[in-house]
Amino acid sequence: MSDFFKLLTPVTYWILIALWSFILFFYMRKMWRSKTKRLFLTLIIILAIDAFRTLFESIYFGIWYTSLAGLLPKYIAVFLMRPEMVIIPKLINVIAAIVVIALLLKRWLPNEEEEKIRMGNTLQKSEEKFKTLFEQAGDYILLIEVTEDNGLVIADANQAACDIHGYTREEFIGKPIWSIDRGLDKEQGRALLDKIMSGESVMFETAHQKKDGTIFPIEVSAKLLDIGDGSSLIISIERDMTERKRTQDALRESEENLRTILNSIGDAVIAADLNGRIIQINPIAEKLTGWKFAESEGMQLTKVFNIIDAQTRKVTENPVEKVLATGKITGFAKHTVLISKDRTEYKIADSGAPIKDARGNITGVVLVFRDVTEEYRMQEELQKMQKLESIGTMAGGIAHDFNNIMMGLFGNLSMAKVKIPKDNPGFKFLEKAENSMSRATHLARQLLTFAKGGEPVKDNIRIDTLVEEVVRFDLSGSNVMPVFKQAEDLWIAEVDKGQVQQALSNLTINANQAMPDGGHLYITLENADISKGAVPNLNQEKFIKVTVRDEGTGITQKHLDRIFDPYFSTKQTGSGLGLATTYSIISKHGGHISVDSELGNGTTFTIYLPASALRQLPETNQPVSEPSTRKRNFTILVMDDEEIICDVVTEILESSGYSVETASDGKQAIKMYQQSMDAGQPFDGVIMDLTIPGGIGGKDAIKDILEIDPAAVVIVSSGYCDDPVMANYAEYGFKGVAAKPYTMDKLTEVLNRTLKK
Repeated sequence: MSDFFKLLTPVTYWILIALWSFILFFYMRKMWRSKTKRLFLTLIIILAIDAFRTLFESIYFGIWYTSLAGLLPKYIAVFLMRPEMVIIPKLINVIAAIVVIALLLKRWLPNEEEEKIRMGNTLQKSEEKFKTLFEQAGDYILLIEVTEDNGLVIADANQAACDIHGYTREEFIGKPIWSIDRGLDKEQGRALLDKIMSGESVMFETAHQKKDGTIFPIEVSAKLLDIGDGSSLIISIERDMTERKRTQDALRESEENLRTILNSIGDAVIAADLNGRIIQINPIAEKLTGWKFAESEGMQLTKVFNIIDAQTRKVTENPVEKVLATGKITGFAKHTVLISKDRTEYKIADSGAPIKDARGNITGVVLVFRDVTEEYRMQEELQKMQKLESIGTMAGGIAHDFNNIMMGLFGNLSMAKVKIPKDNPGFKFLEKAENSMSRATHLARQLLTFAKGGEPVKDNIRIDTLVEEVVRFDLSGSNVMPVFKQAEDLWIAEVDKGQVQQALSNLTINANQAMPDGGHLYITLENADISKGAVPNLNQEKFIKVTVRDEGTGITQKHLDRIFDPYFSTKQTGSGLGLATTYSIISKHGGHISVDSELGNGTTFTIYLPASALRQLPETNQPVSEPSTRKRNFTILVMDDEEIICDVVTEILESSGYSVETASDGKQAIKMYQQSMDAGQPFDGVIMDLTIPGGIGGKDAIKDILEIDPAAVVIVSSGYCDDPVMANYAEYGFKGVAAKPYTMDKLTEVLNRTLKK
């Protein structure tokens, strides 16, 4: 019997170890799955039971070994001291462990029915939570069932989806999805379905039709949803894109309007980001830079907008960096030149400004610039004209005084020739002197024409006849051959014949000198109907275009810009007045002259002369014959502030049989004319100087004389042949004009013709 108890003791220990191990394993596994704090509570309980077991054993064996054992009855002490009695605490531990296990199993291992109830409650709560989320979601949620034939039917829908489509839930559930979809075709739908069924989440845009027929855009996010039992549904979460589409359309329209505005602006516009890369460029900028937007988008601005300083030819500062550095609108240098893709150069006026967002942050730079090449050219033309006018004022005064001096010389030479017989040895010297004086007079007229252009006395002429006469005359005896080409229906020109003759002569002489070894001079005449602004400084529309091209040495670029400057010449014997005079003449006619030349390839002058409104010249009348006799009792009043001129004119007229009286200014002339009228012997004619320094000139005096005698015959005379009164004398009441200096024959011719009228 004692052997049995000895064996039972270790068995009991192993049973305890197994029981406690089971409890520990079971609860660790259970608590690990539940992820709760019960695991720690279980461990505390187990440790507490084990502590109780240890305490019990200690008390039990303590009784045995303490003096209390001696207090027990002897038969009880002997009984407790038996070896087999050691098993008692072990059995108690086993019983305690079994009780604990039973209690815990009852607490933690509910029965199958309770588990079902618990799971049912959990599922119900989960479904209620899903239902709440399903119904209260702001998005439109559809649960779509895939039928055996791959059809798509609405299995369920939340209230938001029903409301937006205009259906009740009963009407909506069971409808095929294709009955409301209006944005996808069958192929697109099949491709999307394949992706969804493969487990892929898809997002796409389409359109749905409401019950009332309204179609609205939506964004769909769909994926396959496993609902257990081997079945699945497609959950489709949809959002109405009407507002987003409206916003996108508004943004697109705004961008389109901006693009339209940019494309309609007359200036060039280029926009770049903060890194200097092009993000926009309008057609004008494309034209000037030579870069299309399609090829320039994303390129560095400096490659497309290649600008240099016109004076230094150095690359200018990067405009993007300049604007970003200041954060303000910035204008660039006045002499900026844009070099296009094909190396064409444009003078531009430009400015840059920062692009800012709604918060005021700089997001880029916009450049606005325009081609001012033509403006610069016109400005240079204006400066050139102003320079000519400035110098011309001085030259005009010199020419006027020179003509007055020449008048005295001419008059005295004419009188000397009258007094000396032609067979006199000294007569030929007088003629040579007169010829030299004529050349000097021509120079003075050229100087005066250069000075102010000499107000042209325009007439309708055939320009082709005039051109051929001048060119052939100036090239006579040279080894240069003229080649003429003209339009058959060439218009009539309205020009001052003498001035245009002088301008053409200057060009012909220059061309002849540029071809010392001979060559051809090509002259082309054609009609030109010029639109406004096509040629600088031209106002009317119809012109005659005269092109003069030689085969000479050409002109260097540095000299070409100064070719029309007064006193500029590349020839040692040149006066520098020829082309300056030509320029002045053409400008005064309201025309235009330009030059194009390349060293070694000849020079081409292009002239635009105003065309007449007439398309055919009227038939010429018979010339007026000179009067055969002169009245010896004609009395002429001569008014001039130069005493020498009064004396010379008096000698000339008296030698021709006229009676002459003189006056030094307009005031005296008016008084003398009034006296002659009062005496009943009015003057037969009056020759008046146009300007009298410090006194009344002919322009003002004639008004009083015509009040005294409306039939008065007054001839205007002046060294200022450029004065408008000289060109349009009849408008001021004069009957004739005599430009100083004039010879005896010229003066008597004018006087006789005027008196005869």
